Amino acid sequence: MFIRKAKLNDISKLAEIHVLAWQTAYAEIMSPEFLNSLSIEERTSDWQGWINEPGPGTTIVIENSAELTGFCVFGPSRDDDVSLEKVGEILALNVHPKFWRCGHGKILCKTAMNEARQRRWESLTLWVLKSNERARLFYQSLGFKLDGAERNDTSGEGGTLKEIRYGKTL
Repeated sequence: MFIRKAKLNDISKLAEIHVLAWQTAYAEIMSPEFLNSLSIEERTSDWQGWINEPGPGTTIVIENSAELTGFCVFGPSRDDDVSLEKVGEILALNVHPKFWRCGHGKILCKTAMNEARQRRWESLTLWVLKSNERARLFYQSLGFKLDGAERNDTSGEGGTLKEIRYGKTL
């Protein structure tokens, strides 16, 4: 397996992974109508902008036998209650469902943690849907712990989903 920064020619595969991972991971959490409405074409357009005009975040990808299998986006924390100079955030982690439980997500997270240490961040946070037990167990296995912060996410399917924040001291 090989980790590298995302490039422009990765955009269509990033979009495919993004949509398929959401449709699979959130099948029991979000409405089928919303999940079925997710479009690889629309997500490709989103990725075009994210890669062409990146913000402060970094997108890394993992390849297995030259096939892109997942991505992780991390950067300075977006939260108002932490120090932007000392705290980073995993903004997104998605692995193609056919590569779940193969260690790809773990490798991506560990790479993000190593990058965070190089940036001299003292800790790393992430937000996860409270009802996403699989993801919560995954992050806990990497040493992330609930820090007590919660918020409502209204950006997705039109309903309100509860998110909880995990943190890990580096």
